[in-house]
Amino acid sequence: MLAFKRLIPPVERDRAACAIFGALATNGSKVPLSTVIRGICTAENERGGTFGNGVAFVSDISRADRGKNLVLLVQDSSKIPEVQADLAAAGVFLENGGFRQVGTGNTREAKSTAEYLPLTAAVAAINAKYGDAARIVSFGHGIRVFKGLPSLSDLAATYELSGLDAVAAIAHTRFPTGSKAREAGAHPHCFGNVAIVHNGDVTSYHANLAATTATLAELVYRQFGDAAAKKFLVDQKASWVGTDSEAIAAMIYSMLKHGSHFEPGLSIPDIMDIVSPPFDNPISSLRRGGRERSRLEDLLTRYCGYQLDGPVSCAAIITVEDDAHLVAFRDRNTFRPLQVVVDRRTGLVYVASELRQIVRATGIDVFDCDVESYHLDPGQFLWASAKSGIGDRFSGRTNRPLIPGPPIPSDILHLDGSPNTFVGETFDIHGRTSGVLGNFGGSFANGSGTWEHFGSVQDNSFEGCSLHTVVIHGNCSQMNGNAFQGRRLFVRGAVDGRFAQQLRRGPYGDPVAIVGETAGMNIGRMVSSGRLFVLGLSWVGKESMMPQLVGPFAMTGAVGGTAYLRGNVYAESIGSPPERRAVIALAESLKIEGIINDAELYSLRSGETAIDYDSITRVLAAKPEALSRFDSLFTGHSQLQVERRCLTDSEKVEIRSEFEAYAGFFNLPQSTVDALLDSMYTIVKAGVK
Repeated sequence: MLAFKRLIPPVERDRAACAIFGALATNGSKVPLSTVIRGICTAENERGGTFGNGVAFVSDISRADRGKNLVLLVQDSSKIPEVQADLAAAGVFLENGGFRQVGTGNTREAKSTAEYLPLTAAVAAINAKYGDAARIVSFGHGIRVFKGLPSLSDLAATYELSGLDAVAAIAHTRFPTGSKAREAGAHPHCFGNVAIVHNGDVTSYHANLAATTATLAELVYRQFGDAAAKKFLVDQKASWVGTDSEAIAAMIYSMLKHGSHFEPGLSIPDIMDIVSPPFDNPISSLRRGGRERSRLEDLLTRYCGYQLDGPVSCAAIITVEDDAHLVAFRDRNTFRPLQVVVDRRTGLVYVASELRQIVRATGIDVFDCDVESYHLDPGQFLWASAKSGIGDRFSGRTNRPLIPGPPIPSDILHLDGSPNTFVGETFDIHGRTSGVLGNFGGSFANGSGTWEHFGSVQDNSFEGCSLHTVVIHGNCSQMNGNAFQGRRLFVRGAVDGRFAQQLRRGPYGDPVAIVGETAGMNIGRMVSSGRLFVLGLSWVGKESMMPQLVGPFAMTGAVGGTAYLRGNVYAESIGSPPERRAVIALAESLKIEGIINDAELYSLRSGETAIDYDSITRVLAAKPEALSRFDSLFTGHSQLQVERRCLTDSEKVEIRSEFEAYAGFFNLPQSTVDALLDSMYTIVKAGVK
């Protein structure tokens, strides 16, 4: 058992971080809506509460049966006849006598066969006229929405939702940071056939609304003329709820229905590349003039107003033709978590802010070989269709091998994903736990013992930890081991962004952190000492097929320590180098000034990957004046010394004991240790003058 002593108070819960949940059935079956409700209720206490909750779902994907479902949220029921009269005047007629009450709450529903464009204009006019007194919160094919301020469990009881099934569903619990809590501001937000839930802050909100409104107004102008378009612009501006989230649904809808410059609507993958774009340096690593690079550059130029900025994670339902789609994505900096679980046995796909939401809601064993669990990588997105399943190209998972879990001892403490578990505890023996270690689990823990965890580890766990040894048999979410200052941090699986950030010397000397599979972006950020390894164990013996094991910005801001990244890591993925175009612009300026010649300029421009400081130094070794001009671009990056080589004999002697200790915990054969010692590494040393 675990011996512990509390040293500091638990970390306070972060109620400003909303929680989302989504599910999709891809095999013709249904998702119980009660599962989705449990997924949100699991996180309500720590990530929201009675400040706004809601659920959106699609029960039937047969277009012929479902029509457009109008959902009216009313504070003043006397306005309902007026709303119906206004809709009729706009040519939008409701079936079966108009809006009907659902349950005992403020929600009314009606169906219409109106076309989307006149319906969009009519909804904008009604929401501008009535405000929160009577607001149409959804008008999509087959999409039902229920939201309010009470707990989602209370809303489910009010509208009798728990016994229903769905093809696709999303849900949310909210803690408003930029606007007051009100029913209309609760998620999901819907626009046309798109419903979204979102965690984070959309700092590009005003630009996104302007771009979306302009596109929709152009459509209205082309079909109904100038006067209608002008009225729509006024109505739509007044109809917005005022939360940053609603822009996302409106953007996706407008791009689905209509592209820029009188083009047809875009595909879902193209839309995802626009709203959550890759960084410039990864784009510049693509072949100049190549199809993929040209496609991305063209999209991001023509749709610059549609790109989301700020820390964002999002799940959306999109109904198109006779299908329902679940799309999930997060910002390219991966500042907001988004967990994906795919149950291969049932074909069900889940997304959530935290893994514990999915585990508690479904009872899924994340160590089951038929279950895949991962975080979305930077610039990646999940796209799943109820009819077609998950496309291999659009899974949102890159370089995340499925690692079968070991047998879990029955006599150890099982954790349920609750946050702040064992914060500030002292471990002086070998303690073992299983299940899901929640957010901030093991943070500030210390002692001379070992903590071995059979399961997955959530965000910010082992932060500021000075425990001698931490062993994790599963995968880690983002920002694990931040400021770790113990002796060993061993992970068998993959880690998400900012793993071992600020790794530093502690009471047991320089730390060693070893990742068995792959790592996300910003691994080893601001490290000051120790050694960090990323091994890619799944590719031992298959090195010719091994992809790059780490995401961008490895060792950014590091001032000490060394990273050993097995295989080749491209220069643009190390540190935070300047954009390629900035380097080329400076080179062209130096050529105009006569400081460098045509041959030197050509050498700097001809590479297919981003330009690194070492390459520039080789080209301009005889031109100190030119080199000094590049120093300012590479400040903080040029202090990283990068080598691509095998380990030296002395390094093998020093590292062997760490690899053997690692192999002992995870039952790896000696042949694997030997293969790792003989491998080629990209070695990044920080603090080198």
